[in-house]
Amino acid sequence: MENINSLPLTGREVGRECKKAVSRCNFAAFIYLLVAGIAIEILYTAVIIGLGIAFGERTDAILADPFWSNVILWSLQILCMYIISYPIFRSLIKHLPKRDISEKESLGFGGFIKVFLATQALMLIGSIVANSVTDLINEKLGIVVEDSTAELISGTPIWIVILVVVVIGPIFEELVFRKGFIDAIGNYNSRIAIFISAASFALFHGNITQAIYTFGAGLMLAWVYTKTKNIIYPIVLHMLINFFGSVPTLLIADSYDRVMALPEDTLMGEITDPQLLADLMKVNAVGYMQYGFMIVGGIFLLSMIFGGFFKLNREGEVKIPFFRKFGVLIFNSGTIVFLIYSIANIIIYIFLPVINQYLENLGA
Repeated sequence: MENINSLPLTGREVGRECKKAVSRCNFAAFIYLLVAGIAIEILYTAVIIGLGIAFGERTDAILADPFWSNVILWSLQILCMYIISYPIFRSLIKHLPKRDISEKESLGFGGFIKVFLATQALMLIGSIVANSVTDLINEKLGIVVEDSTAELISGTPIWIVILVVVVIGPIFEELVFRKGFIDAIGNYNSRIAIFISAASFALFHGNITQAIYTFGAGLMLAWVYTKTKNIIYPIVLHMLINFFGSVPTLLIADSYDRVMALPEDTLMGEITDPQLLADLMKVNAVGYMQYGFMIVGGIFLLSMIFGGFFKLNREGEVKIPFFRKFGVLIFNSGTIVFLIYSIANIIIYIFLPVINQYLENLGA
């Protein structure tokens, strides 16, 4: 398709076209989530009915089995989000003009490692901020806010986590929020494309905890794709981030539970039980790894910021007037619909325990 930078447009005209691209991408993301959500509800109901017909009274036991319940839930997610909804998303944005990605740029091995560690640092710092926010909500409202995805992963067999969370999920999420968003919006303004890609990616996760800690990672992944024009980089980075964010924790889950169950005086004293010593070493190893990522990655991040590592080649971009950027970013129909839907999901998730308690009280 024809690149917008080859057309003689003014800043106001580029802003108008960029606004259309942002609106269409966010509207497509809204439809993507809506269709996936509806499809999951319909198919989950169909699965329960099918199990009831096939197994009768044994259905409740099957659904109560963590293995089968997780297999059903993750299978429905793959089917609904990636097989049913993704083609709809692509069809909604396919007619948007795309930026030229024929001349790709390499990060190099050293650059890739720096970006990975810096992204890990952003994720861990974001997690600290997210925990502070959820603690504040708990303190002020008396509501315990959990990370729904983390809860689901904690009870899932590790092979399913690797297949869905580490491999399949990152591929499709990068195709949507990096390739889909940035190829369309980056055709007009690379900085707006990076911000919208990261913000929409964060809201896409549907809960306040992930929305906070994925925003920084989204900025980094968006910058990588904007700079290199090679979708393989953000996909591999996303896979590595999800791997280190889920698999090590699953591998030490039993050890962590045993260590957390110990009295505080036992942890502070001398431990002689070989099993407990092994458990403590595993838990500490994962903790040291995470803090190491945060410290080393933070150092790399600061050096990259002040060293001009993130500077983009914006040659040929037409400057969009400052006040017009607000309309481009927020005041467009697609973004408004996506924001309402996403924020409503986050609010409902925060207050869901209160709603459930209220309904239980009504039924009592």
